[in-house]
Amino acid sequence: MAIKQNFPDIKPSLNLDFANTKSLDPRIDFTRASTATYYDGQTFAKAEENLLLRSQDFGANWSDSGISIESDASTAPDGSTTADKIVEDTSSGIHRLTQGINDPPSTLTFSLRVKPDSRDFITLSLSQGFTQRFVSATYDMTSSGTVSQTAVGSGQGDLVSTSIKQINGGFFEISITGSAGNITVATHISLSNSATPSLDDFGRATYTGDGSSGLFIWGAQLEQRDQVTAYTPTTDQPITNYIPVLETASTHEPRFDHDPVTGESKGLLIEEQRTNLFTYSEQFDDAAWVKQNAVIQSNQIIAPDGTLTGDKLVENTTTSNHDIYQNVSVVPTSYASSYFLKAGERTKVAFRNGASNVGIINLVTGVFESLSGLGSPQIQNAGNGWFRVSATRANGDTVTRSFGVYLLDGSGNASYTGDGYSGIYIWGAQIEES
Repeated sequence: MAIKQNFPDIKPSLNLDFANTKSLDPRIDFTRASTATYYDGQTFAKAEENLLLRSQDFGANWSDSGISIESDASTAPDGSTTADKIVEDTSSGIHRLTQGINDPPSTLTFSLRVKPDSRDFITLSLSQGFTQRFVSATYDMTSSGTVSQTAVGSGQGDLVSTSIKQINGGFFEISITGSAGNITVATHISLSNSATPSLDDFGRATYTGDGSSGLFIWGAQLEQRDQVTAYTPTTDQPITNYIPVLETASTHEPRFDHDPVTGESKGLLIEEQRTNLFTYSEQFDDAAWVKQNAVIQSNQIIAPDGTLTGDKLVENTTTSNHDIYQNVSVVPTSYASSYFLKAGERTKVAFRNGASNVGIINLVTGVFESLSGLGSPQIQNAGNGWFRVSATRANGDTVTRSFGVYLLDGSGNASYTGDGYSGIYIWGAQIEES
């Protein structure tokens, strides 16, 4: 007799294999009083992108006319000696660098980091391969910097926006967003001797050079989107990164969660109701967050929810701690705090979980390197360099405590002399009774 004949040849009518079915039997009631987040294992958003080659080496993959290039002539915004200098010759016409790409019809954002020297003006343009199909902007870097002129070619062009802002080391970040056509697109960087220069058929400034004037450039970037994001350097290949998107389920909608990196189905996600005691949990530039010897640069990078809301915590040049925290009123119970963090120039942070309870986190390896007074430490890889880090602590009285993160230097010190530009990325802070 076969063994199977000893057992009923029936299957259960109620399937609770949520990891495989990714659905609820209609006889199961599911309620949740609020929205909540999860990973669906299939939704990704474009994160960092740079379609230009040799974004810091303007002597390669770039064509030039009317200029000479001095490689590694100045300290760049990231502290390295990688900023090039472009110097005009004595010719009458354009003094420029150009790089072209094959590109589908889209809105593009072209950005550059520039430091004035004997020239205070520079023009960026996007052009298509035909006469008068361009968008162009000229930037005046005297004083605090302005966009002094914009132009659109009579043949075709769609200018969306321009921007200029001061960054560290005397540099400005300048950008132009628009569309100049389709099939092929060229990016142009041209020196200018005027805030309102004459332009050629590709939107480039024209004048007679003096043979000695120029300025410093670094960090060219081209993105298929309508705003500039955190600079991503390239060498001989363009870069386009993607990030798993943290989705939001509506009230009473079940969540079938997945590993954000592998896409593995993890089944039905059921959690008790919690309240986030932090205010402005994604807006670290708000005054609710105390910044010590550091500043927040808001909306710098694509966050885990696929939006441009990731902030950057940047140290100043003081010799001390460089941190951010929020004071929260707590009662005698346990608390769990968590943050989404991503390495920038700094790769380690100290996790401050009230009073002196700290843990050192390596944002490259994704591990806690040390713990002090913290419980249940967890690090979840959220993809594309982001980690969600969390830990708990027991609180013994009713008091206001500080919760946040410290930047650490390369040796793991919390107190050090900052360089004025290094930092990490931060998003999605939460503290809850747990």
